[in-house]
Amino acid sequence: MTLDASAASFAWIAGLLLAPTAGFAQEPDSGQLDVGEVAKSIRAPHRIPLGRGVKAGYRYERATLIKGQPTTHTWLAVVGETKTAWQIETDQELAGVAVREPGARGLTLALVVDKKSHEVLSAKLGRPGEALHEVAVEDEVEPGSPLLSPLSARKADRRETLEVEGRELPAEVYVTGKFTTWLGKEGSPYEGVMLKMTGMTLRYELAGLPQREPFEVQGDGGATTKVEALRARYTNGQVLLTSQHPVVKALKVGPLEFANAGVALRVTSLRADAKPTLSWR
Repeated sequence: MTLDASAASFAWIAGLLLAPTAGFAQEPDSGQLDVGEVAKSIRAPHRIPLGRGVKAGYRYERATLIKGQPTTHTWLAVVGETKTAWQIETDQELAGVAVREPGARGLTLALVVDKKSHEVLSAKLGRPGEALHEVAVEDEVEPGSPLLSPLSARKADRRETLEVEGRELPAEVYVTGKFTTWLGKEGSPYEGVMLKMTGMTLRYELAGLPQREPFEVQGDGGATTKVEALRARYTNGQVLLTSQHPVVKALKVGPLEFANAGVALRVTSLRADAKPTLSWR
């Protein structure tokens, strides 16, 4: 599953908890991992899910809490562009490594991403002010598992209408393996909101109409700001907050907040003033 409004809230968590730990060589007495060794042991994603309206400067950050205790804090930023590609910095692919290897904290991937296909053309790894090391890019994966990409990054399999509290909600339906997900139709008041999901032993849907509320994040310049969000509650107890904020839509951020079974994910920052932190040249 993904962090898209597709029930896939669990997938990103699983990625953090189950990410493999490689045997990296440490620099003597430095407390930091050898960046070159890390670069040889990881893979950059084949594609970065992006929506419409991407702009240089867009950035978001997300925190993860398990039983109320913060475990990870990750980010992704569009720090520049050429005529055909976006320059993106992120530490998301390194979350699992950083949890298990404190010396890996502060490492960042520098990705050159094709503007049309969103495929990663090249990838490097490093820290601010240091030389970057080449990183291999994953081969393209077969579509089919909701763990691989946001549902809204592909076309819906069909369209239906669901009734919630006497109101008809237009939905786009995605069938992925044994899972079927209903998302609010693009352009509707509940665009991108997960309305229902079924698959294997899993089945849940909206417990009522989503409610609008303000959601506090860090904005440009680090100032606290509020964005409009929709809070959706489901029959399994899960809660998702979604938003049509420009950064959320462009970077396919997914839920602003997710909470279920002692695990919480929360977007803490939505900005449009990101600058490069790495030496790209």
